[in-house]
Amino acid sequence: MSFLSEIFQSTGDQARLVTTLIAAIIAVVVVFLTQYFNANRAKKEKHIEKIEEMYSALIKMQTLSANLHNEIIKSFNMVEERRRLFDLNDEFVAVSEIAYMLSSLYFTSLTEKLSEIRLEHDKVHSAFVNANTLNDYIDKSEVHKANHSKLYLDLYSDLTVIMKKTMH
Repeated sequence: MSFLSEIFQSTGDQARLVTTLIAAIIAVVVVFLTQYFNANRAKKEKHIEKIEEMYSALIKMQTLSANLHNEIIKSFNMVEERRRLFDLNDEFVAVSEIAYMLSSLYFTSLTEKLSEIRLEHDKVHSAFVNANTLNDYIDKSEVHKANHSKLYLDLYSDLTVIMKKTMH
């Protein structure tokens, strides 16, 4: 310690030492704060990106589901069109798996409603597979289709709440 007292004997030297130490501490604090705020901003941007992906997947799921229902009604008795209907269903399933993955990773509060949507969709698809006539399909699928629509509205509402929380 005597070494330091010899180097910084004068008051001016001691003042420069204190000033340098304060500047160094401030610089370190600024670096850490900048890193903290940048990390938070990046996390928020990533979350917003995932919300956008989820909205996109939900819109695609809803569109595919509606298209499938409309195509079933248009081409129920056309044997050659049935493969296309199954392809539409397969596309819906693939998109719903993406949405489910996103909900599992980022939006766990939405996972249950996504499962319900998938279940209702499967019931509508099952009504198509097991129906003997178009009227039979329509009778079996209407209740599930209405539930399906309500679930989508609930899901969009929940995702909007998540988005608002993320933006603040």
